[in-house]
Amino acid sequence: MELSLEDITAAFGWQLTLAAFFFLMTNFALGLMSREKKDTLALWLMGAGTEDNWSRSFLDLFDALFGERHLSARCLIRSCIASGVSVSLIWGLMIWSGTLDRVAFGSLGFANALMIGVAVNFIADYVSLLETRYLLGRVPKLKRVSAQALVLLIDLVITGAIILLAIWLVQRSGLFVVERADVLSVGLAFSIYSAPFYSTFLTSVWTWVYILSTWVIRGFARLRLADWIDVEHRPTLIVSLILSGFVLLGSLGVGAALEEDDSGLSRLDMAVCSVAKGTICDRMRTLTNDPETQFLLQVYACEGGLTEDCVDEGTAAYRLGGERAAQLLMASCEGGDMRGCSFLGLVYNEGVGVEVDQDLAFKSYLKACDGGEPISCANIALQFKRGDFGEVDFGAALAYYERPCEEGFSGGCTALGADLEQGELPGGDDIRIRALYEKACDGEDMRGCHNLSSFVGRGRGGDFDPDRATALLERACIGGFQRSCSVYGSQLVRDGQKERGYQLLEQACEADEQHGCTLRGMYYFDGQPKDDDLGLSFLERACALDHATGCARYAGEVLRLTIEDGTLERAKDAFAAAEKACDLELPVGCFFAAAALMVHEDQTEEEIRQAHVFAERACRANVAGACDLLAEFD
Repeated sequence: MELSLEDITAAFGWQLTLAAFFFLMTNFALGLMSREKKDTLALWLMGAGTEDNWSRSFLDLFDALFGERHLSARCLIRSCIASGVSVSLIWGLMIWSGTLDRVAFGSLGFANALMIGVAVNFIADYVSLLETRYLLGRVPKLKRVSAQALVLLIDLVITGAIILLAIWLVQRSGLFVVERADVLSVGLAFSIYSAPFYSTFLTSVWTWVYILSTWVIRGFARLRLADWIDVEHRPTLIVSLILSGFVLLGSLGVGAALEEDDSGLSRLDMAVCSVAKGTICDRMRTLTNDPETQFLLQVYACEGGLTEDCVDEGTAAYRLGGERAAQLLMASCEGGDMRGCSFLGLVYNEGVGVEVDQDLAFKSYLKACDGGEPISCANIALQFKRGDFGEVDFGAALAYYERPCEEGFSGGCTALGADLEQGELPGGDDIRIRALYEKACDGEDMRGCHNLSSFVGRGRGGDFDPDRATALLERACIGGFQRSCSVYGSQLVRDGQKERGYQLLEQACEADEQHGCTLRGMYYFDGQPKDDDLGLSFLERACALDHATGCARYAGEVLRLTIEDGTLERAKDAFAAAEKACDLELPVGCFFAAAALMVHEDQTEEEIRQAHVFAERACRANVAGACDLLAEFD
């Protein structure tokens, strides 16, 4: 396969351009040397000179380009000119290579980019020039390669510090309305400041070139390459070519690291992101259309602290049973988001997309609990209460329930009080439980206010105060706890305030509070105005919300209407609702299920058998009429 010039340019265009630019600059600078110094350079290349002579020649070359008086206006002006040329060149290379597409505010015109370069580089590059000249004056005294390599590292660090300080000062000044760039964004060419940043290192190239040229010319002389090349008449050209070759090799290495794969990102991009994480990875996500790469970058970004997307998508995946829930939530947890840790505990506890692992669930919960996510403390309490680690430990469960309550999470007080009230934890008494509900209600937990209303209205654990109990119900209802709206609405109906009471019941039902639906449906049959259709619609909705009483009442009313009308079309609806009530452990539902199967005369043997089972179950629970119905089977 033959390679054309166009193929080579397309593959290595910016590397060749940079090397050519450096060749022209170096050849121009070397051309400023006197004839005597050129002869000295030629002698050294031929092995007849000394390294000290080359050091003096190189320093003379530097001074010839920038001026011998470094603390002068002339030197500053030349440095500024070199900075402008460098920024322009690098900006052009960024456009040519497509790098500018990844830069925030990359749509800024060249003039604006040059203005930013002027503001950032002119002084920074001048300071870097002085630092480079100082090092060049010291390097000739270092003969060991390791010492010279250390100088290269020192120069790199100092130059980087100079330009980053300049960028920081420009950002702080507010001269330009552009992004707040971080070090990684600048270094990886994600910033408008990347061109000024790299430009500053062109001054440092002198130090690197000097040391590299020293090594090269040592080898040049020892290998007697001057016998094969016209060094005597063209020493500056030979040196320029050699040094430009180093620049080309270096840029080819950088190009290989920056070569993009099918995802549109380079190996360097992914390597840096896997280590640095955070914002830089989030910005990289916009540069690729590959879903797997985007997901991996999202995980890296979350691990670095940008957790919002991972928490949102991870919790959504958890609710849908998605396999990526654990990976997203783990990343957000590692990124310091306690919500992610809390949901990660649920993922391991329930085995959503992963194997159930109570130990990992505990570790995730504990991290969230220690990090101020009180619901995770309650989840740990549930683990100990259920015996997820082998044995039930009520002491540990109680301690983890108390912790969020003591730390100011009012919902934790309500949960603890409810478990004590229901006997799920030992040591509960009315006084203690009422105090927990008081604390929860004072902390604006409306469920706590609702539960407290029941205690106050019955005088449990303290004074009997029906007026306060009513006020607590109203407060909880206004605060959005719909169960309180159902109870309060029913109370208003009984007290004669039917319109307001019905309104609250319908409001609760609309919010899917099952008791509200049941009560509102029952009032259409038991109160005024009566309306069978509306009553059945509310009861049907209550049954759909798994309210056993709603299912049983719906079945009873449908059976009544079936018997009154003499039509059997809705008997199946009655049976389905009654069976559901029976399954929800409401015995009267079992009775209605048996009645629904027996409402017509041509029952099958299977229907008779089922009816017998339901009737027997209702009879054992002493449901009125159930035993009489059972006797009919005998």
